[in-house]
Amino acid sequence: MTISPTKIEEILTLVRQKYPEWSGFADPRFEQDEVAYKQATIAKAKTLLSREELERLIAEERFDEFIKRLEQIGRNNNLLYQSVPLSGDLSVLYQPNLDKPAFCRAIVDLLYGDGPVHERLTRYADFVKANNLPNKWTFPTYFLFICHPVSEMFVKPRTTKWFLEFAGADMAFPSVPTPFGYVTIKQCAQLLKDGLQQFGPRDMVDIQGLIWVCFHMAKKDSAEDEEDAKQPTVVRETPSAEERFFTEETFALLAGLHANPTQKFYMANRNKFREHVEEPFQRLFRQVRDRLPAAIREAMETEKNIFARIPKNDYGRGGAWDFYWGAFYTKGGKRIKDAQLAMWMNHERFQASFYIGNYGSECRTRFDTNFEKYRDELVSLLEHKLTGLGMAFGYPDDVEPPMDHQVTSFAEWAKHELGYSIRKHFPKETVITMSAKELIQQVTDTFAAVFPLVLLAMSDDPMPAIRAYLNQPATNVPPQCIQPEYTLAQCAEDTGMAEAELARWVRAIERKEHAILYGPPGTGKTFVAEKLARHLIGGGDGFSDLVQFHPSYAYEDFMQGIRPKRVEGGLDYPTMPGRFLDFCQRAAQCSGRCVLIIDEINRANLARVFGELMYLLEYRQQEIPLAGGGRRFRIPGNVRLLGTMNTADRSIALVDYALRRRFAFLPLYPNFDVLRRYHQNTGVAVDGLVRILHRVNQAIDDPHYHVGISFFLRENLRGELADIWQMEIEPYLEEYFFDQRAKYEQFRWQNIQGEIGW
Repeated sequence: MTISPTKIEEILTLVRQKYPEWSGFADPRFEQDEVAYKQATIAKAKTLLSREELERLIAEERFDEFIKRLEQIGRNNNLLYQSVPLSGDLSVLYQPNLDKPAFCRAIVDLLYGDGPVHERLTRYADFVKANNLPNKWTFPTYFLFICHPVSEMFVKPRTTKWFLEFAGADMAFPSVPTPFGYVTIKQCAQLLKDGLQQFGPRDMVDIQGLIWVCFHMAKKDSAEDEEDAKQPTVVRETPSAEERFFTEETFALLAGLHANPTQKFYMANRNKFREHVEEPFQRLFRQVRDRLPAAIREAMETEKNIFARIPKNDYGRGGAWDFYWGAFYTKGGKRIKDAQLAMWMNHERFQASFYIGNYGSECRTRFDTNFEKYRDELVSLLEHKLTGLGMAFGYPDDVEPPMDHQVTSFAEWAKHELGYSIRKHFPKETVITMSAKELIQQVTDTFAAVFPLVLLAMSDDPMPAIRAYLNQPATNVPPQCIQPEYTLAQCAEDTGMAEAELARWVRAIERKEHAILYGPPGTGKTFVAEKLARHLIGGGDGFSDLVQFHPSYAYEDFMQGIRPKRVEGGLDYPTMPGRFLDFCQRAAQCSGRCVLIIDEINRANLARVFGELMYLLEYRQQEIPLAGGGRRFRIPGNVRLLGTMNTADRSIALVDYALRRRFAFLPLYPNFDVLRRYHQNTGVAVDGLVRILHRVNQAIDDPHYHVGISFFLRENLRGELADIWQMEIEPYLEEYFFDQRAKYEQFRWQNIQGEIGW
């Protein structure tokens, strides 16, 4: 197989569409866009992922550090899809059933093992298949590429599929890694490298970058591809005073499109649209981006999928939009759902705006809630700036202020429900006379002014970030309620437990940040958990709460889910926070510890209920997008989780080991000294009862099923014991000794009441 000179010429034509003066791999713009950042990652990998380092980590059993380094190198650039960690290209690292020691050894074998690379890739693929782990091209070939850039190729499926078809490879691209597939991909890449020798290719980094650029240019007219699309930074000189972004030709083309909104019209004038509409629009947007405050660039996606397309995806009907637009939207989100800073233009005008996507029910609900709560302070902070910039406030379809649904004052807009759009209009007559510098500055000022409203839609506690962005001190912040102190000595007195043991438990809770109190029924697990929570929040402004799990409890109840909501004209289906997200939102507003007690934690399907929390419980400092999209989430550092687990409930599967390592386990078994101390104050002699309970538990002969003491912590035990024993203890023993009737009979009330001693 060869790549013909004709194909080489096609490759050169494609790359020169992107870089017109491209004469080789040393082209400065090509190097900056496609090579430099990959080489920076490769340099880091030489230290962090060298064979010696990885083998040392395995020898020291530091498997978490091993995986942390894989994650660090995987996140060091934008080659991998990472917006949703549990389904992204690094998803194998976050699997709850991951056997870390075996996985780490499989990675060392993949990168540095014996035999040719395609055989090592086969062994890795066999390993992930046998362990029910994600089996994607991207993960193993990325690390092969980063660790061996001279010889190995990164396989991004759609890009690679295009390249194989372009090169004429006689192979259907396989959906999962195969040895034949990888060998063929490398052979085609090497043939391309050989065919381009006069242009100075240095390694597979050059070839991979070139293939991506050519794929992007060849597919530029196809639908936007989220998997492979990325927008590299384009560095251009500052525009001159005479330069204009848009001309009469710009608006004439858009007017023609308005009169004939079809793909046919667009395609007939495609080159003109690119020259006079799309390219200057995109150049303006990127130059605005480079001038935005750091706080905006850190919060917003300013690189990937930021531009729309003029041809419609209308199922073959051939329509086209009669406008063009682009948007910076919240990182980890989507343009159609999230708060955004947008530019838009049609045949009559250009505008820069704040807007919330049409499908952003959750985002709009959060915005409304925050606006209602902080309305007065927001007006005080933003009215002068926004109104002074000559903004229009109201529904985006109303374009000539003022109208019934549009006003020119932020304070007036804040009083009414007038939509989710604030924008600055530039009529076409103004735009075509404005210098590039002036338009850049106007759009930058607009985005900087409305950014606090993006924060209002992003966060459940937005005001600290808004005040910091505006360099304003906190105002009208109500004093926090301080919880009364509750010492360990008081906790020991109330629970009957030794203070030293409680202190040891508190240290474990602080070390792990999550703990489970486990033991048989009747040992006071929930009671003790509540007392521990009271101690932990004592003296601070935090709080405690309790939720009880059951077999039907779901992710939607605990994390987030869709909740039908009646609105004017029908129903809306916003994504609403569950109990844990709501708890964390409140906890984030406190500085003291906040404790959530999860009663009967093992009665739910924990992996299903927790979702992303499985990852965050182990990596408490991390922040990841939630499955429902629209926001990123981390557990506030002041949150503590206390679970209770009834070990006698064997109808529920044992907690899996992936979850076990995330919690400290605190055993709570029957403590008869507590029973004695309790009844010192009631005057009831319980020594006889204690002897009987000892005999019962010896007969049970399994600490997970022992009868606990909480049944008998009653002030009127003398008058209630017969009922307690016959209606609570006997049914339990009858079930446990269902096939040992004699044992059950010896502990019937009529057979043991004489031993009580009353």
